[in-house]
Amino acid sequence: MNQEQQEKTTPTVPAAVAERLAQWRTMSRWAAIGRIWIGIFGITASILATAMQSPYARYAAAVSAVCFGVSAFASFEKVYFRYARAWRVLDAAILRFRYGNAPLDFLLRAVEKGEAMLQELEEEQSKAEQGVGKVRPPAVGA
Repeated sequence: MNQEQQEKTTPTVPAAVAERLAQWRTMSRWAAIGRIWIGIFGITASILATAMQSPYARYAAAVSAVCFGVSAFASFEKVYFRYARAWRVLDAAILRFRYGNAPLDFLLRAVEKGEAMLQELEEEQSKAEQGVGKVRPPAVGA
């Protein structure tokens, strides 16, 4: 069977699944790019702040602090890994669906698994936001 015949017999991936795959890949890439560029700007501003002998050094220091604050708060690394993991799971399922004769149900379960991975990230972020500024009561009987 040549490639043209194989493509004709290959099932097409539902548009919603293909769109989800593209969204997850885009989000993982943006998180990776954001992490890199915010880090580069922060380091550059920090170097400028220490190297400059002018009143503008404090502005560079402020930019550096903002960059590293955004980097820590946005947790680009966690976002990247979650979206990349979800994308990889779905990409592998699409390949099995198209070329390994996996059923549509297998593909839809991969979408659900990816969504569950992303939901974990959202829950962690929500818990972190709720816990900010709260003081735990002391343990009783300790």
